[in-house]
Amino acid sequence: MRDDTDMVDERIVLEHLEAHLGQMSVGWERNADGIRLPFRVLRFNAAPDPGAVTFSTLGLSTEELRSPRDGRVIRQEFLMTCLADQADYNIPAILQQVALERIRTKEAILRGEVLGPRGSLFPIGGMSALYAAIPVYFPQDIQTVTVAIGQQAVFVWLMPIHATEAAYVETHGWRAFEELLEREDPDLRDLARAAIV
Repeated sequence: MRDDTDMVDERIVLEHLEAHLGQMSVGWERNADGIRLPFRVLRFNAAPDPGAVTFSTLGLSTEELRSPRDGRVIRQEFLMTCLADQADYNIPAILQQVALERIRTKEAILRGEVLGPRGSLFPIGGMSALYAAIPVYFPQDIQTVTVAIGQQAVFVWLMPIHATEAAYVETHGWRAFEELLEREDPDLRDLARAAIV
């Protein structure tokens, strides 16, 4: 029998998100085929700044995912952000797909991991992969939230990247890529930004 103290309360996660991103504007609990999902995707307008929109999963952290490195349990929620005028480019469907894959594999996404390339993600820009990063564009306190006794959910920022950038991570490692991002300082909210390598 499951101990209720181990159960994740989604309301805590929602309160945490709204404390850092403002009130949720809309949420999706079904995919494009109308199938109800075991989590939701939420939209936050003017977050993390007035010119951007952020999307987040809610409820993924009820799943016990495992680290591919050491097998420890990790609870996660995923974030994506874009410029406000790019917010209709189907980011909720991307988050749904990634979250469903993780539920199926029971494997957490670790910092520096690249998903893809898998073909163009958006009708602009040519980005074809996602890079897992700490959410540096957001208030620092958003990174984790306690969701049950002794358990935290970690927020992973899924940043769209180009195939050449994905190859750079593969060749040089994620630390070198993040150092390059810091030096070049591209607008990582912009789905149409140019590749930095």
